[in-house]
Amino acid sequence: MNRRVAYFLFASILFSCSGTQESEVEMAKSTNSEKSDKNIVVQAKKVDESDLSFSIYSNGKIVSKNNYTIYSPIDGIVLRSELKNGKHVQENSLLLQLRNDELDYSLRKTKASLFNNSLTYKSDSISQSRLNSIDGRQFTDTVLKRLEIESGVAISQIELDELKSKQKKLAIISPVTGTIYDTKIGNKSVIKEGDELFKIYSTSNLKCSFRIMESEIKLIRIGDNIKIIPQAFNGTFQAKISEINPIVDENGTIEIIADILNPNRLYLGMNVDVEVLVNPRRSLWIPKNALVKRSGKDIVFTYDSGKAIWNEVKIGVVNGDQVEIKNGLLPGSSVIVSNNNYLSHNSNVVLN
Repeated sequence: MNRRVAYFLFASILFSCSGTQESEVEMAKSTNSEKSDKNIVVQAKKVDESDLSFSIYSNGKIVSKNNYTIYSPIDGIVLRSELKNGKHVQENSLLLQLRNDELDYSLRKTKASLFNNSLTYKSDSISQSRLNSIDGRQFTDTVLKRLEIESGVAISQIELDELKSKQKKLAIISPVTGTIYDTKIGNKSVIKEGDELFKIYSTSNLKCSFRIMESEIKLIRIGDNIKIIPQAFNGTFQAKISEINPIVDENGTIEIIADILNPNRLYLGMNVDVEVLVNPRRSLWIPKNALVKRSGKDIVFTYDSGKAIWNEVKIGVVNGDQVEIKNGLLPGSSVIVSNNNYLSHNSNVVLN
């Protein structure tokens, strides 16, 4: 008995829910039904499938993939500086020359030590060669290596190579052809190892970073053309999409990177307006003012022999004053574009 009662209650709830959903649709269709016996003056437009070129708009920034922060690799005193904010320099050009007196002294000392040790090595080699000739033994590379170590030549050579490597660090050169910015040394004459010196970015590899909504990602692809308009001055720059970062952030947007074809006059970090030129898309497009909302649904009223016909549609891309219709509406329909907020299903209408 209890099972039958439970089953009856469950079936009643399902029927009640289903009836509620259907009644909401019917109520939405009959909204303003009290006016349906009056002729409402409307305008209508016939729509068909067509190719529509449109754009996606966004804001972005100028970035560089080759952007470097340069730190001093060694202690030193500034002898010569070519560092100046905004200066354009060539790759491998000398930007800063340092001097290190302690390093210079160590170099001279090590060179002298190597010279003396080399004399000892030569003397020992001659003596060893004579002994070998008397004993009839072969003068091997192993013997020479042992003599190098015992004489101090090997250690002195290693120390000299290390000091020469440090000496090269006294010349700070540009890693790329680019523009210097954020110089840090100012009027400083003494530089410590690890001090930040300057930053530099490649001017030949500037890019534009911008974000689009995840719903728009299906409309673009690598190689699409974009227009970049700096907010700082008049001008339009051409670019092509080169990267799509495959992650959606907490705001529902995706980062897009575009290569700028001719980045002259653009600075790193500039704010720009971006227009993505989407390839023509063939679909059924209607004017945006033909679309109305009823109970959370997208509705388009069509004109048919003096009546307004309710059509529930699924929309696609919204581009300015045009809306793409995925289904729910047939090509060749006459969509009502005025006074449609006052219509219900089968309202009496007259064309203006």
